[in-house]
Amino acid sequence: MAADADANAFSPRALPTPADLAAAAALPVFTSSGSQLPFSALLSSTGKTLVIFIRHFHCCVCQDYITLLAGVREEALTAAGLELVVIGCGDHTVIQEYRETTGYKGPVYADPSKSLYLCLGMTKRTLAATPKGEERKDYVRAGYLQYAIRGALVRPLSHPLSFIKAGDIQQLGGEFLFQPGGECTWVSRMTHTADHTDVKDLMALAGVEYP
Repeated sequence: MAADADANAFSPRALPTPADLAAAAALPVFTSSGSQLPFSALLSSTGKTLVIFIRHFHCCVCQDYITLLAGVREEALTAAGLELVVIGCGDHTVIQEYRETTGYKGPVYADPSKSLYLCLGMTKRTLAATPKGEERKDYVRAGYLQYAIRGALVRPLSHPLSFIKAGDIQQLGGEFLFQPGGECTWVSRMTHTADHTDVKDLMALAGVEYP
């Protein structure tokens, strides 16, 4: 599979190079209304920005993750000088539904071409769950079978039109912490479908009081 070849150069923690960041800055993302913005416009010029790349918009595990993220207090983010940004690899028309499903009120954008994902090193594609022997992340609230039923049956039946626009089901995401001016100082790229950095750890890293 081509994805396996792409994954050969994959690194979960390597920081993007200056050239990667320069290229990423100009790549487009889309708002829920379909407006196009360069990635650089999403990054704060005065504070830190934490960019969370989810998998596809119908990934139930990621939905549980963003639901927890939605619970981070706005005043705690403000006190820490941190802005949150969520990006998915599906169509922009799914964004509003995603907000309603997760309760997340912050900015959400779409990168349907996945050009930004690839530019920032999220080249691994897989449907693998948490490997045997690896501790399951706190945000993973259900078993793999339950998630599979939600993702393969419940979501397609309840949201048939958006399901086909939700994005690449094998695409993995990650978390990137940017300083003012666009310098990326911390990265965690997912290695499997339930590998987001737990919210409590992410907030501790960013200096945000949580819960």
